[in-house]
Amino acid sequence: MSASEYEKVCGDRPALRRPRVCCGRRLVTSLSLISWILLMLLPLQFCSVGRLLLAIHGLSFLLPVAGVANAACGDEPVTTQGAVAASDEPNISPEQQRFFEARIRPVLMDSCGRCHSTEGGQGIRGGLSVSSREALRVGGESGPAVVPGDLDASLLWEAINYRGLRMPPNQKLPPEVIADFRQWIEMGAPDPRVPTEQVVQSKVTPEKIAEGRSFWAFQ
Repeated sequence: MSASEYEKVCGDRPALRRPRVCCGRRLVTSLSLISWILLMLLPLQFCSVGRLLLAIHGLSFLLPVAGVANAACGDEPVTTQGAVAASDEPNISPEQQRFFEARIRPVLMDSCGRCHSTEGGQGIRGGLSVSSREALRVGGESGPAVVPGDLDASLLWEAINYRGLRMPPNQKLPPEVIADFRQWIEMGAPDPRVPTEQVVQSKVTPEKIAEGRSFWAFQ
């Protein structure tokens, strides 16, 4: 039935008028649809404004997972295993790296590495290796060779100054080289090297040596 025919039959009788759709209900339906569309954009919805919308529409139960997406909005930092691992890496400026490579590393390997690295051909004496940052800081049988920022606690500093320990044993380093090591330790001993070998002290023990000697092949 067309609209004109409907009016002729029904006239102005209220009971037979075509029901009108409530505008308010349309508005609510439209807003709900918009809200669900916005929810599809999860990274954006977990921003401050998005969290407010979730609370208004009774969807606060989604907020606990907001920390995963907050990085997209910059609201809160996200801590991941990769971020924790990266934080363990040394924060070395280009100037510090150039200083180490030009003035510290050559001396470590040429003057100390002969007796304190696997590359020297004479083994690792006293459990001390100078081949990596970790090895220097763990040290050997006497303790940490380098304590960043602390000269008095750094056995390497005592050794190159011939204070009890002597390294290198045959001839003391020139004063300008010792001054370079002083500057290096005081600036935090920046060392960009990654571990190339395990610290001998943590691997070789008298018990393990005895166990190896008792192996059947050596009887």
